[in-house]
Amino acid sequence: MRRVAVAAVVVGLWACGAPQPEATEPAIEQSFEQGPLRLTVSLDRVEISAADVLELTIEVAYPEDAQIALPAPGTVLGDFLVESQETDPPRLLAGNRLAAEQRITLAPAAAGDFMIPVLQADATLADGQLLTLRSTAIAVKVTSLLADDPGTTPELRDIEEPLEAPIPLEWKLGGLLAVALVVGAFVWWKWFRKPKAAQERAAPPIPPRQAALARLDALNASELLAAGDHRAFHFELSDILREYIERRFTLRAQEQTTDEFLAGLPNQRVFNSEQQLLLQDFLRRSDLVKFAKYAPRAEQSREAAEACRKFVVETDDVPSPVKRTLE
Repeated sequence: MRRVAVAAVVVGLWACGAPQPEATEPAIEQSFEQGPLRLTVSLDRVEISAADVLELTIEVAYPEDAQIALPAPGTVLGDFLVESQETDPPRLLAGNRLAAEQRITLAPAAAGDFMIPVLQADATLADGQLLTLRSTAIAVKVTSLLADDPGTTPELRDIEEPLEAPIPLEWKLGGLLAVALVVGAFVWWKWFRKPKAAQERAAPPIPPRQAALARLDALNASELLAAGDHRAFHFELSDILREYIERRFTLRAQEQTTDEFLAGLPNQRVFNSEQQLLLQDFLRRSDLVKFAKYAPRAEQSREAAEACRKFVVETDDVPSPVKRTLE
């Protein structure tokens, strides 16, 4: 026993002398007690952007001879998507008490004012008594990465009609004759000089930007939102953006999950920080609709389509990774 005590003293002195990382004060902390049971809920921030995450910490202090049950949020907690959760082994407190701590990382589903719901912890004491503690809901403000005021974004102007210059009649007749000769020569060469099988050539591929904008126009003209099929709408919307990125920048956007694709973006050095945040916000919202059964409003779905269009238009002139390397 003396050796154990001496070892504990040495470890304690070393821990006191070792440099400790500075703890970040939570933005809000709640504490609730009932008998020997104490529930503490803390949140690192109460206002974030749609591309940020929240760190929620739940701690339950209880007698060492009691049994406890921590909250089990699953994949969704209120209006937030649970990205990860971790529970530490119980640590010893004074007075024969233990403390269990659970940390949950939350990602917002959309911009707006939301609530962290009431959290509950249960404990069964040694005498069989059941105690239950509940927290209160916490308000969180999520700001959008998209500009609320259309005047803050550059105005996209339509392409103006070309100016028509008068063409002399002689030039027109000469041009028509030249076109007729060229067409006749081509038809003769195509049908009489070469086998038909050797002449069939695939049509040139549509440029990525043109193909993406055409698919967006078709999606906006569809009846998916009117029918309430937000999941099919966001599946198509996500596929349009991923196909554009893969064709335009030769990135494996269609073969990777959202987390794999976003994790590799900084190394590609293709998009600037604002474009990466817009892309992260768009893909996470789409995943929430596709896989977490989140049903956005029709207006939010149309805003997501406009964000996709904005990304395609603004990144069309960005060099691909291959061109960037050669330069």
